[in-house]
Amino acid sequence: MAKERPVVAGEHGKWAMARARLKLSSMARVSWMLSVVAFRVRRRSVPRVLRELEKRWKPEDGLPAGPLDPQWILWASKWANFILVRCCKVEAPCLLRSLALYGLLRRRGARVRIHFGVDPGSRPLRGHGWLSVDGEVILEARDPCEIYVETYRHPGRRFDDGPGGQLP
Repeated sequence: MAKERPVVAGEHGKWAMARARLKLSSMARVSWMLSVVAFRVRRRSVPRVLRELEKRWKPEDGLPAGPLDPQWILWASKWANFILVRCCKVEAPCLLRSLALYGLLRRRGARVRIHFGVDPGSRPLRGHGWLSVDGEVILEARDPCEIYVETYRHPGRRFDDGPGGQLP
């Protein structure tokens, strides 16, 4: 009887494994940021938490830098919603999701801004948090400003210092 030769993964198998590792790494990173934000927001003010999330990753940290793929942002938002709504039973996940994604995107160097607003016509008063990148609202079916009155945004006015303006 002939000895069976072990199956060796081809190039496709190597890429599939690399993608799987990247996805697991991303899942861990989003989950970690959600836990960090949930812990901090209970003990500190939101502006202080936002300032703490501003630290940029350095190349020597071994973490990716540069612009993010929009598909990754959508996937990260869905993963954050799954963790918050399905696992943690959070009824209004927008605060924690927005803070966590703000931290992740900001650390990658994206020109991201976080917004908070309230619906003045609702009783009891309802609030919402959302993100924008380079002035474009992301991850929302429609512009939240049609429903909510913006009450706070970070970074503030100096973010709009014209073309080529840098994040503080």
